[in-house]
Amino acid sequence: MRETLSVILVLIIVLGSFSMAFAATTVFVNKSLTFSSGNADCLISLEDFGSNISVSMKLYEDGSLVELWADSGTDSVTISDSYPAVSGSSYKLTFDCYVNGRRVSVTSITKICP
Repeated sequence: MRETLSVILVLIIVLGSFSMAFAATTVFVNKSLTFSSGNADCLISLEDFGSNISVSMKLYEDGSLVELWADSGTDSVTISDSYPAVSGSSYKLTFDCYVNGRRVSVTSITKICP
């Protein structure tokens, strides 16, 4: 009986450790494109503790690339910057994000400057 309980306990510990090793991690993403004081304010923030993160953020004005920002780090990366905006122009903010070398899909943001 004791041997059976010992085997079951060992299996529970081993299987629990095995499943934790392959558990999917959650990447936290915060992004925004807002307009204030004549600027397009751009933000991307990724957080995944224990991971290597690489991010680039591109701003397009009426279809033309006008600004590119990039950064990388461990655990979290935030890029926050502004670009002079023209009222009535369309702005699109796109993101290229990688966590531990794997691409993370982050949808773009498109807005018209008021």
